[in-house]
Amino acid sequence: MKKLRIRTVIILVGGLLFALLVIIFVAQLDKGMTQLLIQREKDNINQKTHIAAAILQSSMQTLPDITRDWSSWDATYDFVAGKNPEFIADELGDYPFLLHKLNFVAIFDKEGKLKYEKIYDFNEKREKEMNLDLSFMLGGIRDKVQYKFTGIQEMDLSDPSSIGVSGFMSSNGTWFYVSAFPVLRSSEKGGNNGVFIFGRIIDDQEMARIQGGSDNIQMHRLSAEQAEEFFAQGHLVVEPYFVEYTDKGMVRGYFRLGAVYGDDLVIFLEEPRTLYLDGLRVIKTFKISIYLISCFILALLFFMMEKLLLAPLKDLAERVEKIDESSMSEMLPSYWGYELSTLVESLKKMLDKI
Repeated sequence: MKKLRIRTVIILVGGLLFALLVIIFVAQLDKGMTQLLIQREKDNINQKTHIAAAILQSSMQTLPDITRDWSSWDATYDFVAGKNPEFIADELGDYPFLLHKLNFVAIFDKEGKLKYEKIYDFNEKREKEMNLDLSFMLGGIRDKVQYKFTGIQEMDLSDPSSIGVSGFMSSNGTWFYVSAFPVLRSSEKGGNNGVFIFGRIIDDQEMARIQGGSDNIQMHRLSAEQAEEFFAQGHLVVEPYFVEYTDKGMVRGYFRLGAVYGDDLVIFLEEPRTLYLDGLRVIKTFKISIYLISCFILALLFFMMEKLLLAPLKDLAERVEKIDESSMSEMLPSYWGYELSTLVESLKKMLDKI
């Protein structure tokens, strides 16, 4: 087997080493940029999920104040005491339900007996029958409020957070936001006479109303069965949010809402992985650009090597082969670079001695 010429060896070794370095660099760059892209996608969906939860919670922030106003009222107090039978007809008609977007009201006396309940559809503007057992469903909320006032005769209720209970809950797969306060005199002093509860049903129609038709953030509710399975798998246990990827190229962000009574609730956002896919295309374009630039640089290096080193060496070899007794050192010019000129001078001295 003939030995490889130095030119071929240099090209092969240099090309392979350069290609290996470029491949390692691009692989590390691709890994780092992809991980950064995935983290950016997670941060983005988590941020949107937190915003969705904040939108949902802020839509209910006025309900506790409304409930407290109605519960701390002499007219309500007298109704529970049986002294104001006209209260329902005069005060709890359609108007407060339409004004405050309410779906139900429940009034209990201090023994826990349900004195009045009403279920209302403010979208259809009419009272309606629904499969809701308010007495059972709101019993736990009533007990939470009632417990705070057991045995207390005189109260100065200046801290709303120590008076009532407000928050989300679910029953038979239906979501609710409830607000419960003790039935007190208008002065908010003295013993309580029961518990007054206003509530809103959080169904798909209400979710759409809360979002206001925005296309930016579309939140959805996870069913009770799906939420239970989620919790059983260990999701949303340590952290209140969780991100997963579907087989349809979608990303989902889940957020856990604490319930004041019963099981916690889960909302989720779903959107196409546009950010991730666009990022991958940018990374791919960037990698191709690096490969093309690397090929250009490699070709430029080989051209310069050929021009400055390999071609002069080849020319030197041809001149040495043509040297004879009549013309020895004249065949060897000295216009190459420093290293080759030094080699030529050494050859001339050697020929002179010969």
